[in-house]
Amino acid sequence: TLLRKNPLLEEVHCLLMRAYAGIGDRLAVMQQYETLKEALRTELGLDPSSKTRKLYYELCGEKK
Repeated sequence: TLLRKNPLLEEVHCLLMRAYAGIGDRLAVMQQYETLKEALRTELGLDPSSKTRKLYYELCGEKK
């Protein structure tokens, strides 16, 4: 898959999170976000973008 070749593709992680939310799998959304967060921190020392964090909170129904 794309993420195996490049786990830092934030847009792909977001697409997967939207797909999981679309089928009602909140746990998968959370796991995908954590996978992204870990990859970014390990490889670049960064957190997901504010846009991705906002999407995550919207999909999981959580407040910032």
